[in-house]
Amino acid sequence: MIYFTSDHHFFHKNIIEFCNRPFKDVEEMNEVMINNWNSVVGDKDDVYNLGDIFFTSDMTKQTEVLNRLNGKHHFIIGNHDKRNRIERIFNKFASVNHELCVQHGYSWFLLSHCPYLEWAGMEAGHINVYGHTHENMEKQIEPSLSIRQINVGVDAWDFTPVSADTILHTLSKRRAHLKRMTPEMQRQEYYER
Repeated sequence: MIYFTSDHHFFHKNIIEFCNRPFKDVEEMNEVMINNWNSVVGDKDDVYNLGDIFFTSDMTKQTEVLNRLNGKHHFIIGNHDKRNRIERIFNKFASVNHELCVQHGYSWFLLSHCPYLEWAGMEAGHINVYGHTHENMEKQIEPSLSIRQINVGVDAWDFTPVSADTILHTLSKRRAHLKRMTPEMQRQEYYER
């Protein structure tokens, strides 16, 4: 199985307040995210983390968390992944990229930390999977893009990685919803958000 996730900000105390996360402290937040991860990801699964995984430069703490997380880890560099903060543990990941295209069945996923307005393969149906926004960005994007991209940040998915199959199902439901709407209804729904 393939899973996607982003923006854990392990060890980031202020993210709790900034993003209104339901945790009393960093320790609780870290433990919930580790347990949620391991409740869905198996040891043989591939997990693509789309950036901003740690908010500490302590390599020992970073390694301890990574060692507790199931799966084969791939990493897309995020805006908070400063060289002095994360570069020393790049060898812990199966791959490290700024963006990456992966296939699941007949579907292609373009993985990036930030959402794109346009991307190579967009018209061919390639799906932009991103993080960064710390919210469900789909509420803010134009309807035709909402069926082609999806936020996999932990704040949008109950602090749990999301499977490729779940993404495809979610986008399929969005497409069906959009097909039932006239262009005027689409515009109205977009502007009422």
